[in-house]
Amino acid sequence: MVGLVACLMVAPRLAGLSGGDPPEPVPGARGSESPEQRGDRFFRQRAEGFLDRGTLEPAAIDAAIAAYEEALEDKSDDLGLIFKLMEALYFKGYHVASESKVQRDIYQRLVDLDERALELVSAETGRENLRDLPLEQQAELLRSVPGAAEAHYWAVTGWGLWGMTHNPLKALAKGVGPRIRHHSRLLTLIDEQHRDAAGLRMLGRFHTEAPRVPLITGWVDREKGLAMLRRAVEISRREPRNLLFLAEAILDHDPDRRAEALALLRELAEREPSPEDPVEDTESLELARELLAELSPAELLQPAAQEP
Repeated sequence: MVGLVACLMVAPRLAGLSGGDPPEPVPGARGSESPEQRGDRFFRQRAEGFLDRGTLEPAAIDAAIAAYEEALEDKSDDLGLIFKLMEALYFKGYHVASESKVQRDIYQRLVDLDERALELVSAETGRENLRDLPLEQQAELLRSVPGAAEAHYWAVTGWGLWGMTHNPLKALAKGVGPRIRHHSRLLTLIDEQHRDAAGLRMLGRFHTEAPRVPLITGWVDREKGLAMLRRAVEISRREPRNLLFLAEAILDHDPDRRAEALALLRELAEREPSPEDPVEDTESLELARELLAELSPAELLQPAAQEP
């Protein structure tokens, strides 16, 4: 199943992570591009040829990361640049890297970067004790701060990935579950529509997937998770993970609505990956097809569900 993200390093500047030579620069661009512009160009090339080959070449994303890291040396407090680097690191760690040590290093870099991003957006509120305030008050202060929702989105994503690549005891010691809950809730309060309802999608996923462990994740609630995932689908059907996560949650926890889950999976199975996010979309669409393939012929003959 897709992780909590659908739901990021090593100093100095990703040394040793490259899987090949970077792409050739655009003619005449070497002298005129800033490091950030070079990173943007390489990032746009990260999935070139993927839909034809079905595989990813690491050179472009490695070059993008190196360029963004170089740019960050001179603009360490540039929030937009930090977000670009985190996006590139996520892509590298989740879609390209195969060695667990490399992934762990990438995700450690990601959570470190996001801690800086959270510091920057918190400072914009003018409240030194922001994190001590009730969640609703924090959200009220953060709604007017550019980048606040994105910083909390990356906190959920980064800690989710960090937890997936470390043993459960380390994840417990770091408080990964409470971190995911906190930042997902805050993200939803700041802007529930951000990144196609990412806060609802990720916290709903956690509620429907995480085990209930007394004193640790005793707050996990399957019904709340289902409600959050339904709301995420209401906000955005274009995000495949919204539909996929809801379908999986229904199959696991609400079997009386199995026909609805099958309808969601069929909808995904008939889609093609978007040109903007071919790698991310392909993963979700293939998982939907795999789930359908695992069902018996009798189950697949169930009538399509009505819209909830």
